[in-house]
Amino acid sequence: MTKGGWLLAAALFIVAVGVAFRSYSTPAPALERDAAGAVSSRQYLAISLAKPGDCIESIPEGDTDIDKVAFVPCAEPHQAVALGETETSDVGTTEVAQKAAGECIVIAERATGVNPDAKDAGYKLTILPPGGELKKYLCLADYAPSNAPVLGVEK
Repeated sequence: MTKGGWLLAAALFIVAVGVAFRSYSTPAPALERDAAGAVSSRQYLAISLAKPGDCIESIPEGDTDIDKVAFVPCAEPHQAVALGETETSDVGTTEVAQKAAGECIVIAERATGVNPDAKDAGYKLTILPPGGELKKYLCLADYAPSNAPVLGVEK
């Protein structure tokens, strides 16, 4: 390699290290919350930031790979409420997904007082699988197209 080639390679390496360092040193976005821990304003962020009791403006229809959603204060109109999450020991198997679904049904019934499988439940249970290294399934009560009630969800 020529002297110019080495200099170019060294410069590219330094830039790559700088970009990598900046991405690791930049804090991950977080939902702005009030003193009580509730979402304080409309914020468009990753669904993985949801905590039990968080209200979501809407869930994209027919989308199985939800990434970002609009979080809103629960006093504002919203379609979905994060009811809870269930943690698994493994990711990607049908058995694990079925176990998580069963746990989400229990969480949903406890939070809403209505079994999501009931004809007149008024909501559908949406279960979002984990992404990346996460092993937590998020359980959501989706009241589309209606406005979701404010639920007393255990935090």
